[in-house]
Amino acid sequence: MGSGERLRTTLLVSFLLSSCKQLWGLDAPSRARVDASPDAVLIDAATDSSGADVRTEPLSFQEMIFELGLSSGLLVVLDAGDLSSYPGGVTWLNTVTGGPNFDRGADAAAGTDDPTFVGTVGARTSSEYFNFDGDDWFQASATGWGDQGFYTSSGAVTIAAMVFSPSAAVFRIFSNCRCSTGGITTTGAAYSRLASGFTAWYQEGDTNTGYSTTGTIQYPVNEWAFSAVSVSAVGGTSDIIEATNRAFETYADETENYGTNAPDRRAAIGADGEASGGLAADNSRIALVAIWSRALSQAELGLLYDKIKLERYTTLP
Repeated sequence: MGSGERLRTTLLVSFLLSSCKQLWGLDAPSRARVDASPDAVLIDAATDSSGADVRTEPLSFQEMIFELGLSSGLLVVLDAGDLSSYPGGVTWLNTVTGGPNFDRGADAAAGTDDPTFVGTVGARTSSEYFNFDGDDWFQASATGWGDQGFYTSSGAVTIAAMVFSPSAAVFRIFSNCRCSTGGITTTGAAYSRLASGFTAWYQEGDTNTGYSTTGTIQYPVNEWAFSAVSVSAVGGTSDIIEATNRAFETYADETENYGTNAPDRRAAIGADGEASGGLAADNSRIALVAIWSRALSQAELGLLYDKIKLERYTTLP
């Protein structure tokens, strides 16, 4: 057999083997890469020959966001169950390039103010989260990452999280001001679950004047819930959407107190900025956090809730 004939035979055999492997599903599931700003994210979205999803693990929170096409304006994604966000240690890593990480406690060193990780590192289930014991909190590792635009007269922000509240107690899902301290100029903003059982968006301007929404949807106690706020300021008023699971409240043309100064405090989760007050109650928990520099629509927040329920929290209402 000549060399040309051997080559043709080899190519034919390779083609037949490849076709058979694809036909009978012998190849390992492929992983499709989705490239979108600001990061390229590996989406584990393999399907079999019938188109059925054959992924072996749930999506990470960032993969959920990218798969929904919600990556525009994304500043922060924290995921307690994602190995790339929490591989262990003292820092909750932001999976968005260029944004801040969030240290457990006051700094990147172990301490008594560090929230406790619960679950299996990298497992991507509803059992991975951080637990607070009454004096724990997270602090952003940097300033100047975009949170100074959340409370301006033309600013926009969306904050979404999965939170567990053990009782009727305040939980600061996000804060970059001394929001519970009176008599001082504390420029900044906060999104909280209040002791009343409602959520609220609060912001202070440069002259120590504050504004807060007053919710009417009761936040669940002793169970996980999706919580989100979307704020868009135009011409001196703001349109605000607050979500508790799939229940929404809207505030149109709200007159707020806007600021131009830098945030009063470095951003925190589970406390007012730099733990200046409002520490989370014992056994409060948080698992997912995402922050955008734009206002997501009610429809987009609904899609995000549905995706989180599908991938991780199947018992959500």
